[in-house]
Amino acid sequence: LVFGILATVSNIFGDDGYFSRFDYLEGVEKFTALIGFLIGLAVCLLVIYIVFTVISNRANQLKSESYDGILSYLYKNTFPVLIVVFGEVLSVLTLTVGMLFVFANLLGSMVYFPLSDIVNTMSDMLDLGIGGDTSIFIPGNWDYFSEGMKMSFGIIVLSPIILIGTYVFRAIYNYCVKLIIKLIEFSTSKNGILVLFIGVVLSYIVMDGILIEILEEIF
Repeated sequence: LVFGILATVSNIFGDDGYFSRFDYLEGVEKFTALIGFLIGLAVCLLVIYIVFTVISNRANQLKSESYDGILSYLYKNTFPVLIVVFGEVLSVLTLTVGMLFVFANLLGSMVYFPLSDIVNTMSDMLDLGIGGDTSIFIPGNWDYFSEGMKMSFGIIVLSPIILIGTYVFRAIYNYCVKLIIKLIEFSTSKNGILVLFIGVVLSYIVMDGILIEILEEIF
């Protein structure tokens, strides 16, 4: 907590903090950048609350799941919840980036964004490149207003796509887990052992034949 407070103060008032950028701004830009600071601070505080609520709800969901052993609890309960938490949080943060880009373009200046490191880390894991050039602020410029707004709305549209993709990936994961369990159950049955034995024998015959052909061609 203490480290977080110190980091926040440094990000705002430090040598590389938000207000240190004011030296490169002119009169009107300084005023709009101050508005951008207040907007960014308010939005990010709201986002932190939303993310905390999402994680808390998913933690309670995981807590309510039945415990049938450590392995079963991990791959059947814990991993699906972690997948959803990651996707939901990234979706919220992506929407936040898009909205703050809109404000930055409307103001024609920069907007405070203290969550940039978290967004960069999470998006890099999926190679999304969201906010890859941001550091404690999101830039805006009236000279590139049209291009900036297009990029902003593109990032906003990406948010629900990430959310939908998360649920699809969880469904695929759950299906694969069920399929693997069925295969293991079948392989341990009498018929499964017989099929496995036949499969091994056929694989050996096929691979042996291929190996013989290769050796004959070589020699």
